[in-house]
Amino acid sequence: MSSNHPGPTIRQYTSADWQAVRDICIAAFTPIHESFERALGHEVFLLVYPDWRASKESYLRSLCETHESQRILLAEIDGRFVGFVHYELRPDKLSGKLGLNAVHPSWQRRGVAAKLYAWVFDVLRAEG
Repeated sequence: MSSNHPGPTIRQYTSADWQAVRDICIAAFTPIHESFERALGHEVFLLVYPDWRASKESYLRSLCETHESQRILLAEIDGRFVGFVHYELRPDKLSGKLGLNAVHPSWQRRGVAAKLYAWVFDVLRAEG
């Protein structure tokens, strides 16, 4: 983070956040899939990932439009959403894990993911 940004504010997802979360997800996963395409070649890439954007969006929507939305946290800096994380908590509360998460490429390597993960780990510890 630059000295002007002490770090992101973390808050719970709301349905009004859908478009911002979707946009961050696609922006963050685009360079990853572009590298897959370069490594695999265009034809093989299309066989393996025929429409990765639609797949990511569909999965994200399935989280955002169900009770799972209660387990999505957003990182916000200066009123802009810069990242998100979904986490899972097993019903027996003996374990949890990080789920789909992303930080907008222009905010990567600035501690946003670390703050989101730390927040999730605090939540998981509080849940036992």
